[in-house]
Amino acid sequence: MASSDDATDCASEPCCPFDALPREVLLEVLAWVGAWAPPESTLACPWSAAEKLSAMNVCTAWRDALRGSPGAMARLLLNTSTSEQHHSSCIVRASRAGKADILAAMLAHAAVGVLPQQAHAAAADKGLLAACVRGHAPCVRALLQAPGHAARADCDDSKALLYAAQAGHADVVDLLLGAPRHAARADCHHSEALRCASLHGHAEVVRLLLRAPCHAAHADGRDGEALLHAACSGHAEVVKLLLGARLHAVRADCRGGEVLVCAAGCGHAAVVEALLSAPEHPAQADCNDCEALVRAARCAFVRQEHLDCMCSLHRFACQM
Repeated sequence: MASSDDATDCASEPCCPFDALPREVLLEVLAWVGAWAPPESTLACPWSAAEKLSAMNVCTAWRDALRGSPGAMARLLLNTSTSEQHHSSCIVRASRAGKADILAAMLAHAAVGVLPQQAHAAAADKGLLAACVRGHAPCVRALLQAPGHAARADCDDSKALLYAAQAGHADVVDLLLGAPRHAARADCHHSEALRCASLHGHAEVVRLLLRAPCHAAHADGRDGEALLHAACSGHAEVVKLLLGARLHAVRADCRGGEVLVCAAGCGHAAVVEALLSAPEHPAQADCNDCEALVRAARCAFVRQEHLDCMCSLHRFACQM
């Protein structure tokens, strides 16, 4: 006999998965196992001969039915085993697949709630890392707001932030930095997340890291390494963000002019212009015995970008 708790759970579901199964599927299953003999007029199978009853047909029908009922899907997955390892694996797999509705139902399920605190926290943290790598923001939100033992945004020394920043998932980075408890630090690992985002040109991520409410990333960390990577890769917008940071802004003439030389040698005219026109501590056009101009000149006859760099360098050199 069903308990009152079971009745309440069923009533809260949008629809019972059995009701969502096509009637012909149920009839075919019953006939196949010998539990029902169809009348002569209904012997024709609703599927074609190539689609006769099979495990694949039944599983497909069940999948389609359960898609509209995340709570039922969560119970089905969790009740397969009572082991801690199985419950943790379910949470991680749902996070990796981006199934936020099923994940939320799992986290609220009583079976997960009775897990030991350490096991629950470890599963939530592993799920958070998996969701951040793939940019599943709804899953990240569900894990950070889970009842009981929510995932820590700064777990494993804020590694989740590093993964999200490197992949350019700005919405995920925003959630991690703004977590109500145990928020990720934008300056962790000497602002490694900022360096990765700058290297790949993720301007929105760079903006979030530099403007984090607490422990903002340092644009001048590691002697302007983030600026060097952005300049060599030609990410002019990122370069401007790093030069204009409110706190710990990087100098355009850092590293003895190496940043300017690298940008000019690669033909990144917009970056060269940004470095030379920085409001404070601009790069010097004649630094290192005009090495930037020399490198741009080597390829100026081949590429227009290098010629543009030469023009900018010459113009600023004449103004000195």
